Amino acid sequence: MDNVTSRMRMCTALCLAVGLCLGSAFIALGQSPKPGEKSASTQKPAAESTAAQTTAFVPSSLVSVHRLEQQIASARARGLKEWNYRDAHLDWLRQRAYPNDTVDWRAYTAAFAQRTLMPFAQFRLAPGLRPGVQPGAQPRWEFLGPRNLPVPYEQFYGQGSTSGRVNGVAFDPSADGVIYIASAGGGAWKRTKSSDSTWTWTPLSDSWKNLKTSSVAVDPTRPGRVYVGTGDFDGGVSEYGYGVQRSLNGGKDWTLVASTELKGLSTRRILIDPDTPDIITVAAGRNSSASTPGKLLRSENGGDNWQEVLPSTIPGVKPADWEDLKCGIKDSQGKRWCYAVGASDGGEVIRTNDHGRHWQKTSPPLSSYYQQSLAIATSQTNPETVYLLSGTDELILKSDSHGDRWESITRAFPSCLGDKSDYNWSQSDYDFYIETALNPQTNEDIIYVGLIDIVASIDDGQSWKSVGKTYQADALTHNDQHTLVVNPQQPNELLAGNDGGVYGVTFDPATNAWSFQTDLNTDLGLTQFYRMAADPKDSTVLIGGAQDNASPLSTGDLKNWKNVGGGDGGFSAISSSATKTQYATEQQLGIYRTTDQWTNWTMDNADCGANPTDCEITYTETINGTPVHWGGDAVAFIAPIVLDPNNQNLLYAGTTYLWSWDGTSWSKHLGNQLLTQPGDPRVSPNYWDTIATVALAPSDSKRIYTGSHTGQIWMSTSAAASGSWKRIDTKTSGLPSFSITDIAVHPTNPDTILISYSGTAGKNAPHPGHIWKCTNTSSASPHCENISGSPSGRLPNIPTNTIVIDPKSPDLVYYAGTDVGVFVSKSGGATWADFGNSLGLPNVQVNHLLLQRDSGYLVAATFGRGIWEIQLPPSSRPAFPEMLIQRRVTLPTSHKSNASKN
Repeated sequence: MDNVTSRMRMCTALCLAVGLCLGSAFIALGQSPKPGEKSASTQKPAAESTAAQTTAFVPSSLVSVHRLEQQIASARARGLKEWNYRDAHLDWLRQRAYPNDTVDWRAYTAAFAQRTLMPFAQFRLAPGLRPGVQPGAQPRWEFLGPRNLPVPYEQFYGQGSTSGRVNGVAFDPSADGVIYIASAGGGAWKRTKSSDSTWTWTPLSDSWKNLKTSSVAVDPTRPGRVYVGTGDFDGGVSEYGYGVQRSLNGGKDWTLVASTELKGLSTRRILIDPDTPDIITVAAGRNSSASTPGKLLRSENGGDNWQEVLPSTIPGVKPADWEDLKCGIKDSQGKRWCYAVGASDGGEVIRTNDHGRHWQKTSPPLSSYYQQSLAIATSQTNPETVYLLSGTDELILKSDSHGDRWESITRAFPSCLGDKSDYNWSQSDYDFYIETALNPQTNEDIIYVGLIDIVASIDDGQSWKSVGKTYQADALTHNDQHTLVVNPQQPNELLAGNDGGVYGVTFDPATNAWSFQTDLNTDLGLTQFYRMAADPKDSTVLIGGAQDNASPLSTGDLKNWKNVGGGDGGFSAISSSATKTQYATEQQLGIYRTTDQWTNWTMDNADCGANPTDCEITYTETINGTPVHWGGDAVAFIAPIVLDPNNQNLLYAGTTYLWSWDGTSWSKHLGNQLLTQPGDPRVSPNYWDTIATVALAPSDSKRIYTGSHTGQIWMSTSAAASGSWKRIDTKTSGLPSFSITDIAVHPTNPDTILISYSGTAGKNAPHPGHIWKCTNTSSASPHCENISGSPSGRLPNIPTNTIVIDPKSPDLVYYAGTDVGVFVSKSGGATWADFGNSLGLPNVQVNHLLLQRDSGYLVAATFGRGIWEIQLPPSSRPAFPEMLIQRRVTLPTSHKSNASKN
């Protein structure tokens, strides 16, 4: 870490000495930099530059696999080797889009509607099954954690406890310490003080259509009135947006407004007019359509009715994805200027001084590129001063004339990491904001800019200081900033939301220093898990890989978790024969192993030679003098590992081939069989097909199955020996060609498997169904059939991420985790019923399910609400007679006015 710090200091000095922000020099002269004059470090991808010159509206690259691959390739060419936030989204998008370039979002619209109409499961537990459970009680899903989750290490993660991404935060101005947040995958939450004077978080949105939210605002004159904007704008997932949720009683009850106007759009900002709080303006965008821009909406009656601010009515304004809204202080005439900014070719910056009835365009000197990350802030001291952030141009601009004239204040802005001079800007279409607060010591503005780091200026942009230090060795807060708000009652107190959760920030004007409150995430259950593992006998012993939060684990104390590994965690494993032997992975299949349940773990001591009980076991060989992981094989962003169920000392890992590790060394390319679609040498290996899942038969360790991201299924009957591999997804099998997410092998019959698929639509055809069953796989002609259900009980035709066979009734009872929850079939897939929200699980994406055979619990790893469990009936009789499938009862029309919760 000392070497990293040293390089950072050298880079910072170099930036200050030569002024690497070339765009700033042009802006100061009132000119836009020409493409040929832009520095190599900030040159935009050719595909995006061309598009910016030829189209009226360019949507986010996050909805197109091809455009996102181009964007990532361009970033790699600029030296941004660790651009993993986009790699993570590409992994998500590819699975759901394949074999197409983009997702068919109509599948999600249909799935959200279908889930509310599906039958649901009900069952009772016999007395004595679980301490504290009343006889005959209906089991419910219970949250396991993480709680009190520490960071794995300080650099990039900061200090204190961590959780999941927070997109929006708000103070309750009427109650000191009360906070509202909007999270990326876990919905809206409220922090209040309980009767015993302890602070607790309460989820407010578990039964909403989905839990992706981008913004939250509280009416300062009526604090019980709260607005939450749906959709995940910063994450680029737009069809999840479906309007604004409004509460009049502090989050107890909600009414959905603007559902028609904002369908398919993510609401990034909500502005409550400071003078007339019934005037609400929302900025929304990032629609799933390839050509549909966002909307700027306005209501004059608190959200009951809405009118769109049409770009065509404002001279010079183009359609845009609207990104930010702010109002300044009143001038001497009692007028207040408000501003809106939007992403378009050259960017849209508009202003109003009549509460949004009329708008006019301003023309800051931005480049003609697609300005995909604009943010605006107003002065706390001067009604004419406004600040503009352009992530695309890597500039911070200031105007003292309501936007008539601009100057750059980007000089000396800290951005370097190692040899990357613009590192802090490198994710600026994902993490970006600008805000101001009053410095009570000087009565001047403090300007805050959030990118990867939080940076501030207390002297009007003459100098800048890293506040969060997020990519330094002694980081104070998590990286990737998404929002910052100032306490309306105390300008020295702020709240910051980032990929690690929510943090209190306090400015000390006497010392010009900042401190962080790092315990707000202690009981905030927002962790976004990809995969997990559990002790087969004890569901308090867990480990899983999380988005941007390494690999959280519980060693038995669910109130106090630990964190190991690094980066984005992935697949995990726990030995059933020696449960202290565990495995954690990170992106691109970095593998760590412990034999003492991570007792001695530190990232600095991951060298197996120095610390043999906790160490990295990633396969590496030297090729042409350079260490190369996995011999140069293409590897998935989240790549699979699995332990042999009958030999817990044998670990398998998947690249484009299958590998095994016997506790001492790796065996590569088992059977010398390529198990994926051959890679195109003209395309980067980063985009080749890779193994997505590996499964071994519980009854026969020699029987191994693999599934790839392009739908290839291979089987070996001889422990992957040479010549033993057989392709299952042949033309005669009838299996579809979609990305495979999971394979479950029958517990006693290795010839029978269930396969779960991602995807939303085929090429010019609807998706046939997301769960398939194959029997007689060792025969010349395996039989495969779609078991996604009949019309009266069909599984939502949405990406299914995981499938579980219940060993007590393996021919009839299956559990499926999907992008819209958990479902059960007790009829071998003939019909399916809701097994999630109807039993208390939030309406959240479920990435992994596992059934602990010995304890009888079904455990779910969610992408936004941590890990949950539910106890299952103990019966070994067919199809669990204790479990009843109940039909939904349709509410009469008179009861539907409050149906916005669904």
